Amino acid sequence: MSAWRSAKRLLLAALVLVAAALALWQASAWSDRTVVADLRAVATERLNLYQSTLHAALAKYRYLPFLIARDATVKKLLAGPSQSAGTSPTASRALAAINTRAGTDVLFVMDRAGTTLAASNWRDPLSFVGRNYAFRPYFKDAMQGREGGFFAIGATTGQPGYFMSYPVRDGTTILGVAVVKIDLSPLQHDWRGGGETVFVSDADGVVFLSSEDRWTFRTLAPLSVDSQNRMRQQQQYRGQDLTVLDIASSQIGGAKSVTIDGQRYLQATRGLTDLGWKLSYLSPVTGIEKGRQATLLMAAAGAVLIATLALYWRERRQKIISRRRAREGEQFSAINRQLQLEIEERRTAETELRDTQAQLVQAGKLAALGKMSAAIAHEINQPIAAMRTYSASARLMLEKGLTHNLDTTLGEISDLTERMAVITGQLKVFARKAPVHLDRLDVRAPIRLVENMMNIPAAEEHCALSVHLPATPVVIKADSVRLQQIITNLVRNALDAVRDTPEKSVTLTLTEHDQFATITVTDSGQGVSADVQDHLFDPFFTTKEVGQGVGLGLSITYGIVADLGGEIRVTNVPGGGAKFVVKLPLCENNSA
Repeated sequence: MSAWRSAKRLLLAALVLVAAALALWQASAWSDRTVVADLRAVATERLNLYQSTLHAALAKYRYLPFLIARDATVKKLLAGPSQSAGTSPTASRALAAINTRAGTDVLFVMDRAGTTLAASNWRDPLSFVGRNYAFRPYFKDAMQGREGGFFAIGATTGQPGYFMSYPVRDGTTILGVAVVKIDLSPLQHDWRGGGETVFVSDADGVVFLSSEDRWTFRTLAPLSVDSQNRMRQQQQYRGQDLTVLDIASSQIGGAKSVTIDGQRYLQATRGLTDLGWKLSYLSPVTGIEKGRQATLLMAAAGAVLIATLALYWRERRQKIISRRRAREGEQFSAINRQLQLEIEERRTAETELRDTQAQLVQAGKLAALGKMSAAIAHEINQPIAAMRTYSASARLMLEKGLTHNLDTTLGEISDLTERMAVITGQLKVFARKAPVHLDRLDVRAPIRLVENMMNIPAAEEHCALSVHLPATPVVIKADSVRLQQIITNLVRNALDAVRDTPEKSVTLTLTEHDQFATITVTDSGQGVSADVQDHLFDPFFTTKEVGQGVGLGLSITYGIVADLGGEIRVTNVPGGGAKFVVKLPLCENNSA
């Protein structure tokens, strides 16, 4: 019996040890998975942030090559009989002014052979003027009619940057290439100041942007012979050794980790498909190791405590459990009381919020009613007063027998009633939606009708009205009359906007992109201020003089665009003027 008891105790001790070992192993694995999941969530958020900042830094200047390519001075330089570098500093001065204003690194223009004819740094010792960059991919892309983008170390200055290019066209002929170079070192400085580890690598695995200086222009893996030859021809990383980083991959907590220069990180990578790059965010694994150690210590202490209690203080276990449950009950009671107080406070706040919202809605209704009453009173009182005058004149003509002039007077009265009908008709459209039958419609047809209708008002204003339509049909589901109303309202507003400007021009363009038909109306007026943009599509809001309108045109236009499943927005054009953009979804089979 004694031997059996000893064997039973040994077996129990062995089972306790095995259970403790399993508990430690499970605790360690659970700790790794938990911390890795938290790090992954943080890494996803940080990747979103860094991706946004990188795209914002590039998108800020994306318009510049296109703007320079449309400049008359640049086109004249490239199309002239003499295209030798330095023949005229006019274009270089213009580029220098734009470069200073935009805050870019360098702006320059190349001819079809890749030789730089004008550059913003034309007076610098390392001027680009006269240098040939035909070997750069951004030049080749632009000469093939595409936008170009390429990160490289400057072949002349030795300073890295991102080059964006756009073809300079004269009709269908490409005269040359406009290029902007952006310095991304401030972006790296911001990353470095954030205290986090992030880098960007190209398709060949070359790190060219990094919060760690020692990693810049290093590679994640050995370069192939083809990659080395291509980089050498393009002079992409000229003067850099492109040595391989001391990097090793492994797994931790079911996730990929890398060890770089002896430091271990949890790696999160996101592909930037539009640029052909990869953005990587590295989280140090020290938190995982510390969490594992703390978890192991806690698990070991718990195992020892459980074993000790099981072997030596069994009789006290129930008492300890009872005391713990009592404390937990008190804590739960306190938590419940706190939750009840918070619920009451939340109910009170919600009641106050509903009351405030109701007051705001009522105030908005009264404000809209006041604006509407004042506008309608002014708009209708003028025709009524004029009708009284014409009626009195007609009565006098009848008394004097001057019936040959009655037709003109009655015609004026008829025109005034038409004007009143237009005002009340606008209010009817604003007040309710009428059922509309939508058909397949080629957008070019209503635009041509509006062009014919608006040519005379544009000529009276001495304004140049330009309409650009694609050669192929652009088909949407719409109602022709309401689509004409959208276009007419936008063109009329544009004509009003350029009325007091010395150079008057309105451009109407139709394009299709990403399953949308895009109608763009651009004017050369004064633009739209920020405070006006916030209320431009509100009912009864107008910037015109009293008597010129009731402020329903753009509000009605907004409603029609929304009914057609599209969107409308307004922006200011650099240099002056406003641009209204209407996007309407294309039909699945875009054919008339």
